[in-house]
Amino acid sequence: MTDYNDGEWHGWNGGECPVHPGTIVEVAFKGPRDSLEGAARGVEWGFLSDLPGRDLVVALRVLKEHRDPPKPREWEASISPDGGLEG
Repeated sequence: MTDYNDGEWHGWNGGECPVHPGTIVEVAFKGPRDSLEGAARGVEWGFLSDLPGRDLVVALRVLKEHRDPPKPREWEASISPDGGLEG
């Protein structure tokens, strides 16, 4: 499996988005546009044969990897018979 989060350019031959949709990428096109920076969810990844006449992604690099926020800690406390907290 390719590690796309290494900051290097990777060739792209089409398919499903290779990174988390929230990852910030730069993609290079074969088409009217040269490149685009933004969230991966905004890129039409598709297969080259499925997109005649459209901008075709030919390479990508990750600019900022998406990371899920840390999960909140769960605490459980109970009240002791004398009214204090027990951990």
